Amino acid sequence: MNMTSPDDAPPEAVMAVKVAVKVPPIVKSAATAAKKDRFLLHHGLVSAWFDRHGGGDTLAVTFDNLSSIGEYDPPQPWLRWRMEKAGIPILGIMAQRKDWYRNPDTPTLIAALRDAGLFSGFRRVVFIGASMGGFAALAYAPLVPGAAVLAFSPQSSLARTVAPFERRYRYAARKWDWQDPDFLDAAAVAATGAEVTLVYDPFVPEDRAHARRIEGPDVRHVPVPLMGHRAIRQIKLVGGLQELITGVVRGTPDMPAFWRAFRARRGLVAWQRALVTEVQARGHAALLPGALAALQRSNPDSGFARREARRLQQASKADGKGTPAKV
Repeated sequence: MNMTSPDDAPPEAVMAVKVAVKVPPIVKSAATAAKKDRFLLHHGLVSAWFDRHGGGDTLAVTFDNLSSIGEYDPPQPWLRWRMEKAGIPILGIMAQRKDWYRNPDTPTLIAALRDAGLFSGFRRVVFIGASMGGFAALAYAPLVPGAAVLAFSPQSSLARTVAPFERRYRYAARKWDWQDPDFLDAAAVAATGAEVTLVYDPFVPEDRAHARRIEGPDVRHVPVPLMGHRAIRQIKLVGGLQELITGVVRGTPDMPAFWRAFRARRGLVAWQRALVTEVQARGHAALLPGALAALQRSNPDSGFARREARRLQQASKADGKGTPAKV
């Protein structure tokens, strides 16, 4: 189930949503920042927003993705409200441009905060990101010894020499620096022994290929079939996203509970449509009537399953054969 990329063309300006949020006080150095409970530290192409949220011994380090950059005015960390809701301290590494954090400012800022002692004050540090942010989380986690990673549909690299199968982000692959060997291959995190949790749709060929490059004894693969590249959005609709994120951050993920919540995916029209598309793509159209009947039984209010079954019947009659035609 391939998907076109929103980054196949230069990014267009979008209107940021104004939000009422208390921005942390601006500090001038990492040394000063490490002594504060809240701070905003600007460093070239990236900024660090930190909020201790009243305490806690775990820290979520979050990275932007293509959708979150410029989403709000004023800019704020990805997952800020989720971490606030959970009472988990957050360090948001906020990007000014959609460059996959392929700039020297990102590692310099993280290393400066590390050397100033910010991370040493926490029992557990987890780098988190989705897609572009997933790459950054994986690539830069080794800068903080012992840090874990939670990555949703990440890329391991956009360098053609490293990931020749990745053809979705042509603009980003041309525009940004994918020659500098430093932090070029995010799959290298597996060799450090870091705890890594990967959430991705194995039916998206590129996402599956990236995930397969990240293997190790402490790497946990969480395949979420037919949820697409934007799997995190679908998991949010299904339910269980907050519990998954906070569980991984705290080091106590309840995976059986996650899979129980994941059963509700069958009620998503996007998942039902993806199922039909995948069955047809694999040449198993004869299985569709039974699959659609099962969907209607489990989701009586599913208009999509009902309409698709009716369309399938009409196509079969028009084809003049006893087996369903492709629709």
